[in-house]
Amino acid sequence: MAYQDHLAGLPNRYRCDVDLELAIENTTPGDHPGYVFFLDLDDFKIVNDCYGHDYGDGVLMAVAAYLRDLFVGNTHVYRFGGDEFVVIIPPTGREVVEAYLETMLERAKKPWVVDQKEFYCPFSIGVVEFRPGEEDVKSILKKADIAMYQTKKQGKNSYIYYTEGLDIATVRRSELETLLRAAMANDFEGFEVYYQPYIDTHSRQIVGAEALVRLRGPDGKLMLPASFISLSEYLGLIVPLGNFVLRSAAAECRRINQVSPEFSMSVNVSIRQFQQHDFLSQVEEALSDTGVDYSNIVLEVTEGMLVEDLEQMQLLLDQLRLMGLRIAMDDFG
Repeated sequence: MAYQDHLAGLPNRYRCDVDLELAIENTTPGDHPGYVFFLDLDDFKIVNDCYGHDYGDGVLMAVAAYLRDLFVGNTHVYRFGGDEFVVIIPPTGREVVEAYLETMLERAKKPWVVDQKEFYCPFSIGVVEFRPGEEDVKSILKKADIAMYQTKKQGKNSYIYYTEGLDIATVRRSELETLLRAAMANDFEGFEVYYQPYIDTHSRQIVGAEALVRLRGPDGKLMLPASFISLSEYLGLIVPLGNFVLRSAAAECRRINQVSPEFSMSVNVSIRQFQQHDFLSQVEEALSDTGVDYSNIVLEVTEGMLVEDLEQMQLLLDQLRLMGLRIAMDDFG
């Protein structure tokens, strides 16, 4: 019982540690290396947050059943914890490993069906080689986890082999996470909101602006969103950060409206914000506190967000429009 995950019907992380140590011992110097896959389900949190843990558990069981059927014989799969799985492949050629990876990614393009509902949870996979006497279980799993996180950063449904350079990226990621958490804990100190103007091409007048957040690092230099937004979303910090930007932009719009009543302010909204059960009340509270005219606030969403859950998104957007806000499509196509 101690070595079994009862939900997924797979061996657990404790069994994984034992089996990986045996696999390392059984590899032969000069032969093919063995491999470890560290697999994480992308967008799994959406299933739990929007539909509940019963559906989340159903997705985990569906994925576990698929992996159990795929990896037979000398290959073994484990539920490592949460929405993470580990696969141990004994020494074999790289072409076999690549075939497994491509098969998994092709399957993950299709939905996982639970109680006639379809859920899209692609894979992010970190891959690491192991040879006898080179490393222990802990370091191998850590490297596979590092590679998995790098995969998640570059996009969904993909894989990356671990290389030594990824350690440096992990250290930088840890430092950035510390900086983000410290800034938010200290009333968002270091975050700055800049405004990119919208200009009417006929009148040549500024008619609005888009709010863009920046982060000032310890060295005094400004960091652009591309360097910290994806990590903020991964850590769940994008929700308070998005609320901070919305409040800042609404207050600035209110100030400008005293001179230019038609001036509008556009604010980007993350899918993570939309997934919060109290998203509408957060928006209304932020705007009412600043006293801004709701019709001068434009919330920008991406097409990718709209197709996550079309029915739910349509409902939210309709309610936002009823409040008087405007909606714009960002990065279309």
